[in-house]
Amino acid sequence: MTTHMLQQGQQMRRERGTFKELSEMLFRLWADHTDEVISSSQLLEKVAELYTRFNEFRFSANANDERSLTEIQL
Repeated sequence: MTTHMLQQGQQMRRERGTFKELSEMLFRLWADHTDEVISSSQLLEKVAELYTRFNEFRFSANANDERSLTEIQL
């Protein structure tokens, strides 16, 4: 059941806004990869960039959960 729900892009638990955005971006990147819009190397580069930006955002001194990660260009 868990596998089926994840394949449909459903979340298994409640997430904070920033983590939800991160998950959505990862699902979009994976969908682009499976649709052959981006290559495997491009996928890895974009995921690395996403996590780098996310960690900068997450560990900043004045973090506010209301901020958005949408400024990250993928």
